[in-house]
Amino acid sequence: MLSSGMILKQRYEILDDIGTGGMARVYKIMDHVLHRPAAMKVLKDELQHDEAYLRKFHREAQAAAGLTHDHIVNVYDVDHDQGYWFIVMELVEGLTLKQYIKKRGRLRNNECLSIALQAADGLAAAHRAGIVHRDIKPENLILTLEGNVKISDFGIARVQSGETMTVDVCGSVSYSSPEQVRGGYSDQRTDIYSLGVTMYEMCTGTLPYSGHSVVEVAMQHMDGRLTLPREIFPEIPERFNQIIGKCMSKRMDDRYQNMEELMRDLMLCMKNPDSSIQKSSSNEAMQGKTVIFSKEQVDTIKKGAEIERRKKMRQFREKVKGKASEVSAGKKSRKSKKKKSGKKQSGKKQIRDEEYEAYGEEDYDEISSGLRKALNIGLIIVVIVVLLCVAEFIISSMGMFKGLTSHMPSLEKMTEFFDQIREKLGSAEMRQSVSQGLDKLLGALSGGS
Repeated sequence: MLSSGMILKQRYEILDDIGTGGMARVYKIMDHVLHRPAAMKVLKDELQHDEAYLRKFHREAQAAAGLTHDHIVNVYDVDHDQGYWFIVMELVEGLTLKQYIKKRGRLRNNECLSIALQAADGLAAAHRAGIVHRDIKPENLILTLEGNVKISDFGIARVQSGETMTVDVCGSVSYSSPEQVRGGYSDQRTDIYSLGVTMYEMCTGTLPYSGHSVVEVAMQHMDGRLTLPREIFPEIPERFNQIIGKCMSKRMDDRYQNMEELMRDLMLCMKNPDSSIQKSSSNEAMQGKTVIFSKEQVDTIKKGAEIERRKKMRQFREKVKGKASEVSAGKKSRKSKKKKSGKKQSGKKQIRDEEYEAYGEEDYDEISSGLRKALNIGLIIVVIVVLLCVAEFIISSMGMFKGLTSHMPSLEKMTEFFDQIREKLGSAEMRQSVSQGLDKLLGALSGGS
């Protein structure tokens, strides 16, 4: 442990002991080279030679050193002297958010929104640099005397490289996301969850989950029911209540996907606290939004549709059998049959709709197509028969003009032509052909029904 008056690297003088954390102690120092006060985080004595903690310590320095933002504690230097590893950083005069909550109890809605928005702004800058904090909690949010929020302690932060990042260190369990507890994938949505828990504590003065052990609390983060802040304090704005609920969703895909989305809703909540946030729903597909299904989802949908179609088909067949048995029984009087005939006529459309539902669109269209084809054939045959009858009538009418044909060769040839046609029409072959056509029509109609 360092004492007041000690100087490291011939420039950093220890002035006062500010506090201690899990793996380091923080001192107020004076930088005699730049002539400014600063803070120094020194790794605890028992951890100075622990390789695992040294890696975490250097990780914090590397993660925070590349970040310059109004809502992030700036890192000035990292070095080693007299057996001590230390980080020199911006000195922030003020209280941690945890101290402020203990002092004030639950905070006013406007205070909660302002603090959350500033913290989200700082985290958005870290995420843009590819850094996930992974230990967001009120102890790591410092409130300055001017009312600004500063994010500190990137001790278990990780730099994202590629598409995945596994978690080997879990943050404070009361603020840890379900994926951190499981020890699996972690990204910027992990910080969104932890910030959601922090907002919960700000507006209620309590944590969302509690238990007798760390494991019990961790299990509740994974599958416990969340009591939303508005259920405890109805005066909390509905939009803020929904924002916290969305941040703390168990599934990563149900949360805000980035800090910019969260900041947008927080700002809208400041303007209109009683409104509701936009939620994803199945109606999005009807509003021009593309919904992509996996092969498994498509197969499940198809299988369900086929089962439903067969079920309707079976129900319809049973219904038809029931009606057939009633008709064959012949127990009802002629009068009741007449009354029912009117109902059957009025119910034709309903039966047709039931047939459509039972057979399905493709099968019903196939049956309808067969009926239409048979009717078209019948119509063609009827038209031919009518035309032949008309032609025979015309030919018969022209018999009265045969006397003129002896003087008009052209008319004589025409008359001979019509005589031949009349012979054809009266022949047995033509009558047989027409008879066969009518038989085909009747056969098609009886098969379609």
